[in-house]
Amino acid sequence: MEMAPMIISVVALLVAFGAMWYARQQSLAAQEHIRLTTEQLEFAKSEAEKYRVSWKLEERGKDLFALVNDGEHTEYDVELAEPIDSFFTVRTDSAVVDPQSSIIFWYKPQFAGARRNIEVTWSRTPGGEKLHWTGWCPESIV
Repeated sequence: MEMAPMIISVVALLVAFGAMWYARQQSLAAQEHIRLTTEQLEFAKSEAEKYRVSWKLEERGKDLFALVNDGEHTEYDVELAEPIDSFFTVRTDSAVVDPQSSIIFWYKPQFAGARRNIEVTWSRTPGGEKLHWTGWCPESIV
């Protein structure tokens, strides 16, 4: 009977070593997962920097605004959605906006408190996936 406690101790020791080995493998897998996730995040950040949203709205006069491509890439299929409750006219013959170029538009809300947001859709390549951006027109110069 004195053998039984020794056998139980050896089995417990083997189970403890097995648990330590399993925990070590889980730790290594978690570290590898963290490394891969960090690499993916860094790649996504670098891609986002390459193609950051590059629009800005500039006021050019009373009720006259410009949608400026402030980025480094030509944008295609550019469209401005007409704001609700406003007078809106776009002056453009082209839906292609080169870097540092702009689309001029006239915007006049019909009443105080009207929404002043301008919605823009475009693609990075002709006929490509449509991207969306919303900007806010400032109050006009009086």
